Amino acid sequence: MPASVMDDEERWAAIEDAPLNPRTGARQWTPDDAKRTVGQRVGQPVTVHEKVQVVADPTGDDEVATDLLKPAVTEHFTPAERGRVVTELNRDDTVISR
Repeated sequence: MPASVMDDEERWAAIEDAPLNPRTGARQWTPDDAKRTVGQRVGQPVTVHEKVQVVADPTGDDEVATDLLKPAVTEHFTPAERGRVVTELNRDDTVISR
């Protein structure tokens, strides 16, 4: 993944088009927004993909990470561990709507 936007025009267009902060209503860059723009792992995952990536990074394999979320695997988690997973996934509207 690139560590920056290499094309000058694309980089300046991205800088000038700051994301909307839903909490403040202001257009501003956060460290996570900048990381998303260049494809780096964010500190506070929001999307399902970002959350799976948090699991995938330690395993080194997206398929293994996805397998970790399957019922046959999660049944071996403690109730507290399952609770943490459910809490994290419920922060994502696309997971809730499924």
